[in-house]
Amino acid sequence: MKLLLIFSLLFSLTIHSKVLDKTMAVVNEKIITLSQIKRLKKSLPARRKISPQIFNKSKFSNNELVKLKVERVVIREKLAEIGYIVSDDQVESQIKATESRLRLNRKALLSFLKSNNFTFDEYFELIRETIEYNLFLSRIIQPLVSITDQELKNEFYKKNKKSRSNTFKYALTDYTVPKKSVSRKTRRNLKSIVKKFKETNQSKLKISVDDLGELKQDGLTKNLQRVLRTTQKGEFSKPLLIGNYYHVFYVREKTVTDSEAFLQARDRLYNKIFSKNVGNIKKVWLDSESTKHYIKIF
Repeated sequence: MKLLLIFSLLFSLTIHSKVLDKTMAVVNEKIITLSQIKRLKKSLPARRKISPQIFNKSKFSNNELVKLKVERVVIREKLAEIGYIVSDDQVESQIKATESRLRLNRKALLSFLKSNNFTFDEYFELIRETIEYNLFLSRIIQPLVSITDQELKNEFYKKNKKSRSNTFKYALTDYTVPKKSVSRKTRRNLKSIVKKFKETNQSKLKISVDDLGELKQDGLTKNLQRVLRTTQKGEFSKPLLIGNYYHVFYVREKTVTDSEAFLQARDRLYNKIFSKNVGNIKKVWLDSESTKHYIKIF
């Protein structure tokens, strides 16, 4: 009778324990419990501060947090499969680097964690998961993301309708003649005079020659842009009066290249499209990879 009573008590405690900490999911041999999900939810503000790339929303439902835990397991096992295991030493090294960057000592870090209702052990494991997640993106997902130059330019046009993504790049030789030595008749023939000078190195005019190297169209004055736009490679431009000198430009090279406005925006545009594509590709990858594991979500 006494043995039966003890057994009944133990059974009751087991049932009670299961109610308090029921299983939310099973991934292979790993069990995800309700208490783990509740703790995740309670520590979300701290987790968002420390690892916003993983905890990228202000609110998560229990089901979303369960899926997030499942993803962490799938990602970790895939990384181990291809030879990436994040050790305790790596995590500690990352924590020390963060302390150095933020000019914190360990005491100050612990104080920060305590004020955010976060334990050091939780912080340690979150740093491990963050390192793993970054490895996952760089080693597995990023090679699957393909962003063409045209995609970047299309995105550029959406926000910069009046700007060009392409511009001309010139290699120019500048032939200059003092304005005071150029009559009206000479002005009409100046292009031919300079062309002959290039061939013979002789002229009655005082002509100076300057190699301007390579210049982009969007870095030139509007007048010079207009003159060069109709001048092809191997040709001389129409004379252009700048100050007290007439300039005739010989176009050694004329090629199409990216504009400065586009180049300045390129990294931002790439990151924007990359973030969008990563979300889609990551979902497809996780759906496919999950089929290789025993996953049961209750």
